[in-house]
Amino acid sequence: MSSLDGSRISLFSKNQWINQQERDLFVVHTGPGDVDVMIYPTDFFIERTGLKELPEDLKQALTNLGFYLDNEVGHYYYADAHKNAVPDAFKGQTIGAILKVIRQFYQNL
Repeated sequence: MSSLDGSRISLFSKNQWINQQERDLFVVHTGPGDVDVMIYPTDFFIERTGLKELPEDLKQALTNLGFYLDNEVGHYYYADAHKNAVPDAFKGQTIGAILKVIRQFYQNL
């Protein structure tokens, strides 16, 4: 069981879904070796809100952590400059920022 159960966050890591529920709102997708991370809305979030991208509050929180909008794929993206695995503390900050936005604005979706 993942610690993300019930969080409304899907996690794709190590080439598989670690946590994914039908009513999740956002996806945290880590690449091979955890050297990069993408954050994007789920189809459920898009259908329920009409937003095709992350909400502004979440964009700002992720930007503050060092993420940027990758225009090629349309998702918020972070990669370690030295190709090191993203530290657990950074993952925790990222998840925390997403949870804060969910609690503030999307609890009732």
